[in-house]
Amino acid sequence: MMITFYKAKHDGSLRYYSVHDRQSHLFSKYSFSVIYGMDQGAGRERAFTFQTRRAMDRRLREIFQERVDKGYKVLYAYAKKSKYKTMFKEVGQKHA
Repeated sequence: MMITFYKAKHDGSLRYYSVHDRQSHLFSKYSFSVIYGMDQGAGRERAFTFQTRRAMDRRLREIFQERVDKGYKVLYAYAKKSKYKTMFKEVGQKHA
């Protein structure tokens, strides 16, 4: 799963915020990472770990909503699992 948000600042520069689960965590079965900043490839990174999938999914929804509330739009979204595709559609409808 991966979703990338972007936001244009008043000076024309872009801010990016990407969420992905490409890399698993050594000590937790449920995890995802976020990368954010002015450059998609060289931003800051933060890892989130959870005890349950339910807690992880709840935090994902919160992050998606926070980004939309702050004026970010979806640049790119990809998921194999249908539940993530559903989350992405919900986010897309909120900022359309």
